[in-house]
Amino acid sequence: MRIFRAFPPWKTLKRSFAPLYWSELASARIPVLASETGAVASALLFRRTLCNDTGNGQTRDRARVYLSSGEIDWSQPHPVGYPAGLRPDPDATAKLRAAYRTILERVQTLAPESAYRRNIELLTRYRLEVTEAHLDDRKALEDKIGAGLVEELLATAYDELDLIECMAQWKPWEGQESRSIPLHVID
Repeated sequence: MRIFRAFPPWKTLKRSFAPLYWSELASARIPVLASETGAVASALLFRRTLCNDTGNGQTRDRARVYLSSGEIDWSQPHPVGYPAGLRPDPDATAKLRAAYRTILERVQTLAPESAYRRNIELLTRYRLEVTEAHLDDRKALEDKIGAGLVEELLATAYDELDLIECMAQWKPWEGQESRSIPLHVID
Protein backbone atom coordinates (compact mmCIF):
# COMPACT_ATOMS: atom_id res chain seq x y z
CA MET A 1 0.00 0.00 0.00
CA ARG A 2 1.43 3.38 -1.03
CA ILE A 3 1.02 6.49 1.06
CA PHE A 4 0.86 9.85 -0.67
CA ARG A 5 1.70 12.49 1.90
CA ALA A 6 1.39 16.25 1.53
CA PHE A 7 1.73 17.11 5.24
CA PRO A 8 4.53 16.47 7.72
CA PRO A 9 4.10 13.39 9.94
CA TRP A 10 1.08 13.49 12.21
CA LYS A 11 1.40 14.83 15.74
CA THR A 12 -1.59 13.03 17.21
CA LEU A 13 -4.21 10.66 15.89
CA LYS A 14 -7.69 11.07 17.32
CA ARG A 15 -11.20 9.85 16.71
CA SER A 16 -12.56 7.27 14.34
CA PHE A 17 -15.06 9.13 12.19
CA ALA A 18 -16.10 12.49 10.80
CA PRO A 19 -17.83 13.67 7.63
CA LEU A 20 -15.59 14.54 4.74
CA TYR A 21 -17.01 17.29 2.56
CA TRP A 22 -15.66 17.65 -0.95
CA SER A 23 -15.03 21.37 -0.47
CA GLU A 24 -12.73 20.53 2.45
CA LEU A 25 -11.08 17.76 0.45
CA ALA A 26 -10.47 20.05 -2.50
CA SER A 27 -9.13 22.99 -0.49
CA ALA A 28 -6.74 21.06 1.79
CA ARG A 29 -3.77 18.94 0.87
CA ILE A 30 -4.93 15.63 2.30
CA PRO A 31 -2.85 12.46 2.40
CA VAL A 32 -4.64 9.54 0.83
CA LEU A 33 -3.96 5.86 1.42
CA ALA A 34 -4.09 4.10 -1.93
CA SER A 35 -3.73 0.46 -2.86
CA GLU A 36 -1.50 -0.75 -5.69
CA THR A 37 -4.51 -0.69 -8.03
CA GLY A 38 -5.11 2.95 -7.22
CA ALA A 39 -8.43 2.38 -5.44
CA VAL A 40 -8.82 4.66 -2.45
CA ALA A 41 -9.09 2.74 0.81
CA SER A 42 -9.53 5.61 3.25
CA ALA A 43 -9.47 9.37 3.17
CA LEU A 44 -7.82 11.43 5.87
CA LEU A 45 -8.90 14.90 6.88
CA PHE A 46 -6.46 17.26 8.54
CA ARG A 47 -8.17 19.74 10.82
CA ARG A 48 -6.76 22.51 12.95
CA THR A 49 -7.69 22.72 16.61
CA LEU A 50 -6.80 25.95 18.35
CA CYS A 51 -6.20 25.31 22.00
CA ASN A 52 -3.69 26.87 24.34
CA ASP A 53 -2.17 23.65 25.60
CA THR A 54 1.48 24.69 25.47
CA GLY A 55 1.18 26.80 28.63
CA ASN A 56 3.18 29.72 27.26
CA GLY A 57 0.34 31.75 25.82
CA GLN A 58 0.83 30.52 22.27
CA THR A 59 -1.60 28.40 20.39
CA ARG A 60 -0.27 25.45 18.49
CA ASP A 61 -1.80 23.42 15.74
CA ARG A 62 -2.86 19.92 16.66
CA ALA A 63 -3.45 17.42 13.92
CA ARG A 64 -6.65 15.44 14.10
CA VAL A 65 -7.10 12.64 11.65
CA TYR A 66 -10.59 11.43 10.92
CA LEU A 67 -10.90 7.99 9.40
CA SER A 68 -14.06 6.56 8.00
CA SER A 69 -15.26 3.47 9.84
CA GLY A 70 -13.91 0.64 7.73
CA GLU A 71 -12.79 0.90 4.15
CA ILE A 72 -14.69 3.13 1.79
CA ASP A 73 -15.89 1.25 -1.25
CA TRP A 74 -16.00 3.96 -3.90
CA SER A 75 -17.46 1.59 -6.48
CA GLN A 76 -20.78 1.55 -4.60
CA PRO A 77 -23.25 4.39 -5.12
CA HIS A 78 -23.26 7.08 -2.47
CA PRO A 79 -26.10 6.68 0.06
CA VAL A 80 -28.91 9.17 -0.48
CA GLY A 81 -29.28 11.78 2.25
CA TYR A 82 -25.67 11.67 3.46
CA PRO A 83 -23.11 14.44 2.90
CA ALA A 84 -20.26 13.62 0.54
CA GLY A 85 -17.91 11.12 2.16
CA LEU A 86 -20.20 10.40 5.11
CA ARG A 87 -21.11 6.74 5.12
CA PRO A 88 -23.58 4.95 7.38
CA ASP A 89 -22.01 3.48 10.50
CA PRO A 90 -23.91 0.50 11.95
CA ASP A 91 -22.43 1.13 15.42
CA ALA A 92 -23.00 4.89 15.46
CA THR A 93 -25.69 4.84 18.18
CA ALA A 94 -23.50 2.80 20.53
CA LYS A 95 -20.55 5.11 19.85
CA LEU A 96 -22.80 8.13 20.39
CA ARG A 97 -23.98 6.82 23.75
CA ALA A 98 -20.37 6.21 24.82
CA ALA A 99 -19.36 9.70 23.66
CA TYR A 100 -22.19 11.32 25.63
CA ARG A 101 -21.19 9.41 28.76
CA THR A 102 -17.60 10.53 28.29
CA ILE A 103 -18.74 14.15 27.91
CA LEU A 104 -20.67 13.92 31.18
CA GLU A 105 -17.58 12.52 32.93
CA ARG A 106 -15.14 15.08 31.55
CA VAL A 107 -17.37 18.09 32.13
CA GLN A 108 -17.13 17.37 35.87
CA THR A 109 -13.58 18.79 35.75
CA LEU A 110 -14.99 22.26 35.03
CA ALA A 111 -16.18 24.65 37.73
CA PRO A 112 -19.78 24.00 38.89
CA GLU A 113 -20.69 27.69 38.55
CA SER A 114 -19.65 27.71 34.89
CA ALA A 115 -22.54 28.44 32.54
CA TYR A 116 -20.84 26.31 29.88
CA ARG A 117 -20.79 23.29 32.21
CA ARG A 118 -24.46 23.71 33.18
CA ASN A 119 -25.59 24.03 29.55
CA ILE A 120 -23.50 21.10 28.29
CA GLU A 121 -24.70 18.88 31.14
CA LEU A 122 -28.36 19.66 30.39
CA LEU A 123 -28.00 19.16 26.64
CA THR A 124 -25.90 16.01 26.94
CA ARG A 125 -28.18 14.41 29.56
CA TYR A 126 -31.19 15.04 27.32
CA ARG A 127 -29.44 13.63 24.25
CA LEU A 128 -28.18 10.62 26.23
CA GLU A 129 -31.72 9.86 27.45
CA VAL A 130 -33.05 10.08 23.89
CA THR A 131 -30.19 7.92 22.59
CA GLU A 132 -30.79 5.23 25.21
CA ALA A 133 -34.53 5.29 24.51
CA HIS A 134 -34.04 4.88 20.74
CA LEU A 135 -30.98 2.62 20.43
CA ASP A 136 -32.63 0.46 17.76
CA ASP A 137 -34.49 3.20 15.87
CA ARG A 138 -32.04 5.61 14.22
CA LYS A 139 -34.75 7.59 12.43
CA ALA A 140 -36.64 8.26 15.67
CA LEU A 141 -33.37 9.25 17.37
CA GLU A 142 -32.49 11.70 14.60
CA ASP A 143 -36.01 13.16 14.57
CA LYS A 144 -36.20 13.53 18.36
CA ILE A 145 -32.82 15.27 18.70
CA GLY A 146 -33.28 17.24 15.49
CA ALA A 147 -29.61 18.02 14.85
CA GLY A 148 -28.82 15.87 11.82
CA LEU A 149 -27.78 12.29 11.20
CA VAL A 150 -26.42 10.07 13.97
CA GLU A 151 -23.00 10.16 12.32
CA GLU A 152 -23.09 13.97 12.36
CA LEU A 153 -24.12 13.92 16.04
CA LEU A 154 -21.15 11.66 16.71
CA ALA A 155 -18.73 14.07 15.03
CA THR A 156 -20.24 16.93 17.04
CA ALA A 157 -19.84 14.97 20.29
CA TYR A 158 -16.16 14.36 19.49
CA ASP A 159 -15.67 18.07 18.83
CA GLU A 160 -17.36 18.84 22.16
CA LEU A 161 -14.88 16.58 23.95
CA ASP A 162 -12.04 18.61 22.47
CA LEU A 163 -13.73 21.87 23.46
CA ILE A 164 -14.08 20.66 27.07
CA GLU A 165 -10.29 20.18 27.17
CA CYS A 166 -9.77 23.72 25.89
CA MET A 167 -12.31 25.22 28.32
CA ALA A 168 -10.55 23.49 31.22
CA GLN A 169 -7.34 25.27 30.19
CA TRP A 170 -8.87 28.65 29.39
CA LYS A 171 -11.08 28.84 32.53
CA PRO A 172 -13.24 31.72 31.25
CA TRP A 173 -15.33 31.67 34.45
CA GLU A 174 -12.38 32.81 36.62
CA GLY A 175 -11.87 36.47 37.37
CA GLN A 176 -15.32 37.66 36.41
CA GLU A 177 -15.88 39.46 39.74
CA SER A 178 -12.49 41.21 39.67
CA ARG A 179 -13.20 42.93 36.39
CA SER A 180 -14.41 46.43 37.06
CA ILE A 181 -15.18 49.16 34.61
CA PRO A 182 -13.84 52.56 35.62
CA LEU A 183 -16.57 55.15 35.95
CA HIS A 184 -15.66 58.78 35.36
CA VAL A 185 -18.20 61.39 36.41
CA ILE A 186 -18.02 64.60 34.44
CA ASP A 187 -19.68 67.70 35.94
